[in-house]
Amino acid sequence: ILRSMVNTSLETGYRGICVFPEMAEMMLDCVAGSMLDADQCISVVVGFPFGVDALERKLRTLPWFVTDVDVVANLQYLKSRNFSATLTELQVLRAFYTKKTLKVIIESELLDVASIKFACEVCNVAGVDVIKSCSGFHDTVTDEKLRVMVEYKGRCQIKASGGVKTVERAMEVLEIGADVLGSSAMLDLDK
Repeated sequence: ILRSMVNTSLETGYRGICVFPEMAEMMLDCVAGSMLDADQCISVVVGFPFGVDALERKLRTLPWFVTDVDVVANLQYLKSRNFSATLTELQVLRAFYTKKTLKVIIESELLDVASIKFACEVCNVAGVDVIKSCSGFHDTVTDEKLRVMVEYKGRCQIKASGGVKTVERAMEVLEIGADVLGSSAMLDLDK
């Protein structure tokens, strides 16, 4: 299944596929002999699904070929708006994953508006590249929460994910202002 997903992703020009760190080597086997475009990536997720893993566990030494790291933010820190703890964690992750695109998943649907604004602010201060609405594990991103993310994104890009399962929904989130889409249904959307 992974090989089929990778092949389709390469053929259709999708940016990449996000897998668990334990699957990264299999991913490399799947792309062996293929030419990744400069804007295509191999991404892994850490801290899934709640982000409460100890920081040491999030600091994984990833294979050289991994280009993007999707980190689930510590939801306890975000909900309590603990600036110091959130900033420290994100700055350590940014420093550790210096040469990788750092995407932080904030699980926007589990947060109130003030916590989303807080998450966007601290991501900007920490030097995060992309703020991702959700992993899709908990819920789907709503227009209201996505608008807040777009308004407070600062220099970060916004990746809308979770519930983007139709072309119509993809167009809606792009119109709201998402910079990037993420969807486990992307291959179905291409048909």
